[in-house]
Amino acid sequence: MPRALNLKGQRFGRLLVLGRLPPGNKNVMWRCVCDCGQTYVCAASNLARGNTVSCGCFRSEQSSARQRTHGLSRTAEYIIWTGMINRCHSPINNGYKNYGERGIAVCDRWRDSFEAFLQDMGPRPSSQFSIERKDNRQGYSPDNCKWATGHEQGRNKRTNRFIEIDGVTMCIADWCERVGIDRRNIYRAARYKNRGSVEAVIRERLDHRGGLAIGVGDKEPH
Repeated sequence: MPRALNLKGQRFGRLLVLGRLPPGNKNVMWRCVCDCGQTYVCAASNLARGNTVSCGCFRSEQSSARQRTHGLSRTAEYIIWTGMINRCHSPINNGYKNYGERGIAVCDRWRDSFEAFLQDMGPRPSSQFSIERKDNRQGYSPDNCKWATGHEQGRNKRTNRFIEIDGVTMCIADWCERVGIDRRNIYRAARYKNRGSVEAVIRERLDHRGGLAIGVGDKEPH
């Protein structure tokens, strides 16, 4: 086994190496003191590769500087950005099981920079909008995201049920709009009027309105 290098007295960024810890870990560990006064224990490999340059104060200062620079840390866009990262990359986040656990990730450009996220997405049009992925199987990136209303997002849920009628396939919400029935009422109509299914209710309404030629917003015939 090659002998570990003696790093005592050497400086790595803000860290000055004080001495090596007793064996007991597969990694060679060194006790250091940071320029801020904090002691810090670090693996020799991280010091040598430049992965660790402080006790953590340097990263905190960079983060604070970024927030002071863009001045937007309390904006809705910033809150949306942090929420997006947390549900994709923090296992303790309540939404992680539906995002990170499913392999949904934030692209490196956005994960490393709020400014890049804001540049690509632009300001949120209004409080009615939130971030939406165009393809729910893919992660968060400039090509796959847009600002969308709750109405638009409801049509893009992976749990949506799609129905095909006479060669036309739409989600239930779109069919409800097409035939002029509230989505909350269509299940009640199928259940209590013995029509058998949501599809049967939609077909009945279509027949009453003259078929698929009737467009969204047209009134029912008298």
